[in-house]
Amino acid sequence: MITDEKLHHILGVARKCYAIAKSNGESEDFCRKMFMIGWMHDVGYEFLPDGNATGHPKVSEEMYLSCLDPTTQAVNEFSNTSNAIQFHGHLPDIVSKEWMILNMADMTIDHTGKEVDVHERLDSIKKRRGQETYELAYKVAQKVGLIE
Repeated sequence: MITDEKLHHILGVARKCYAIAKSNGESEDFCRKMFMIGWMHDVGYEFLPDGNATGHPKVSEEMYLSCLDPTTQAVNEFSNTSNAIQFHGHLPDIVSKEWMILNMADMTIDHTGKEVDVHERLDSIKKRRGQETYELAYKVAQKVGLIE
């Protein structure tokens, strides 16, 4: 279930995705797409038992794909979107611009929606999710260039 704090995190990530894309000189359409990626990235929490954090990206991606008309090219056109949502917080084989922006935003917005330094976010992840999740999040932060 999505808590009020998680809802603030989701909105914060969506807004941060938009801002990052805008600051990178992306088109308004792409910036809005990034807002939606940020909005969708954690929606899967709503449909998982409390405490089951590991499955939420896949549920979020499935929900995103269910909104598309499979008879159009939309599914193919949005594969980078789908992969960014499904693999956020993980290290995918193929890294898209969408994945980079989503993870930059996710690693700088805390679980309450407040913008924070990446190290503060990592400390919070370690306290709430444990060492293994912290180590993965650290590698993601490195991959997107937030940590050397």
